[in-house]
Amino acid sequence: MQPIGSEIRRVRLAMGLTLVEFGHHVCVPWQTIAAYESGRTVPPSDRLLQILHATRGVSEPFRIGLVARRVARAA
Repeated sequence: MQPIGSEIRRVRLAMGLTLVEFGHHVCVPWQTIAAYESGRTVPPSDRLLQILHATRGVSEPFRIGLVARRVARAA
C-alpha cells in the first residue's frame, strides 16, 4: 500500500465509513477508492484535492505532509 493510499484508508476509517459510503461522500465510485487504498492506482492531483476538500473537518485529518508532497509532484 502506498503512503497516500494508507492515508485515504486511515481517514475513511476514522470517519467510520465503508468504501461505498466514502465513495458517495467524495463523489467517486467505491472501486476507485479501493484502488487508491490498495495502491493499484494513485489519485491524480485534482481527485486528491477533491478528497481533501470533502474530508475537511474530520477529527483525524490527512497528514498533510504526505498529501502535499504527492500534490506537489503531480503539479
